[in-house]
Amino acid sequence: MKKKALSLLLLPVMASGCFAGCALGDRGGADLGELPDYGYFHRYDETVKLSIGQLVDKQNSYFGDEYVGMNAVYDLWNETLNADLRVKFSGSSTDISTSVKNNMYDDDLPDITPCSEVMLDELYEQEMLRDLTPYYEKYASPHLRQILEYNTIDPTFDSWTAEEKESRKVQNVLASSYKGESLYAIPMLIDAYSYLPYVYIRTDWLKALAQKDFNDESRFKELMPKSSTELIELAYRFKNEIKDLTGYRNSVYPLYVNEENFLYQLFGATHAYYEQDDNGDWYYTTHRPEMLTALNGVRQLIADGIYDARYFSETSNASQVVKNGGCGIYIGRFWQPLQEINDTVMSIEGADWEVDVLYDAQGEIMRPYSRPNIQLYYVVSDKCKHPEALFFMLNHIVEGCFDINAPYSKALSELMLDPKYASCSGDMWEWAPIVFDAPDKNFYSSREVLAALDGEGDKEGMMASSYFVYNCIDGWRKNPNPKTNNYNWIYNKIYAEVEPIVKKYDGRINYGGYHGTATEQMVAKAATISNYQQTTMLQFMTKSTPITQSEFDDFITRHRNLGIKAILDELDTYYRDTWKKNA
Repeated sequence: MKKKALSLLLLPVMASGCFAGCALGDRGGADLGELPDYGYFHRYDETVKLSIGQLVDKQNSYFGDEYVGMNAVYDLWNETLNADLRVKFSGSSTDISTSVKNNMYDDDLPDITPCSEVMLDELYEQEMLRDLTPYYEKYASPHLRQILEYNTIDPTFDSWTAEEKESRKVQNVLASSYKGESLYAIPMLIDAYSYLPYVYIRTDWLKALAQKDFNDESRFKELMPKSSTELIELAYRFKNEIKDLTGYRNSVYPLYVNEENFLYQLFGATHAYYEQDDNGDWYYTTHRPEMLTALNGVRQLIADGIYDARYFSETSNASQVVKNGGCGIYIGRFWQPLQEINDTVMSIEGADWEVDVLYDAQGEIMRPYSRPNIQLYYVVSDKCKHPEALFFMLNHIVEGCFDINAPYSKALSELMLDPKYASCSGDMWEWAPIVFDAPDKNFYSSREVLAALDGEGDKEGMMASSYFVYNCIDGWRKNPNPKTNNYNWIYNKIYAEVEPIVKKYDGRINYGGYHGTATEQMVAKAATISNYQQTTMLQFMTKSTPITQSEFDDFITRHRNLGIKAILDELDTYYRDTWKKNA
């Protein structure tokens, strides 16, 4: 294989007019005039063959005898494109780069494949990637460009002033896909609000407290917490008062979270992320000073019986926790509300759940903090005969966010609503050869669904994804029995019937943090780091006395020596050589 020493430049993407004038580079480049005049949703006259590197995070999500690359969604794509799509390899978001690297060594890269940012650079240096600049300029639909260049599906986009558009382009998602002035990848996006933490609180327990406080249970919403401090105070009230008020006799551990990090965020800290400071240098968030305060805060919750320490060390899920009736506060995610709890809450007589956004200690709405929104990148092999197919697929997916009648998204929605696929309908969008989630989609989708449910919106003009959720809600309302209908009732009830608080955000995407798959040092050190981290955290959580500064400093020193420092050094070197060079 060829290797060429090149300076990797990461340049911000300029206004859309620059694309036509950008240099095409020397790898797979083509003059725009040489490209066929295909439409944005072209279907090939003759069947084309394309090999795919398939992202699969849920290996067991398929129905019956269907599997990766051989399923109803692949059939739909084959028909949509008139293509023969074949999976060369598959893997989860954490291991896909291993397969990409192996195929790179064999000089046998799939035509289209996802990869990490680190692998993107390696493939570029090995001269194995197609320059996508002319194909993007020629075949990316206006809506796809809107999402990639402005990070939004805002329907008011066309009325934005030039100044408004330019301000929204400052952190263009395409920037990290450029090498010099040429585009070599398309970022795989995750919805900006998918991991916004929400808190779910038992309505019947709130009503019991409201009856005690106000002699009027209908005023229970006044007890909804507006800060992390108030939420913790409510958990203590549940612990200390709910048995006497309701006659409940089993153990009460009022608080449960589906992600450990939410506990620390209650106290203003974030656990186990690699972040960059203002100078661009990397640090590990668990080592920040505020983590000591958070550790002691969580330790006290455990000591007082608010949170069960066994949740840290035992294999348990929210269904089991909730089923015994002793959980009153559950912190979950906007996109996955009560996913693990599911319909087991129905086994608790009289229980229902009130939902609100999660607030920080200052009473401000807590910002989403999880994996950043560029998850991976799609690249095209320089041997691929039909690189434009990537854009045809992206155009089809994105169009469904704007128009319910977009052919591919409408057909996919019909598949998802087919009773045959009821057990796996929520995962079917991930079966596709290309997985792409438009920024802001959850926000606008929720707004559309709420309007339609209230009779004020036009459900015939909804985005396809919104219409699917609307049908689920409407189906539940007509037949509220999960045993006789095909809808996961609690998931959809919480998703659409609670006013989304995400509208308070401005729609900008968070770019902080390392978003690639595991680096060499991460792979080499991960097991040792994780084992020490988990063991020490459990020891901290179950201490009978507060954690001292000296104990915390000793933890940081050992943790860094076991591998955190090596990883940070690796990230500093990589980003200094790529992102910062010639900036």
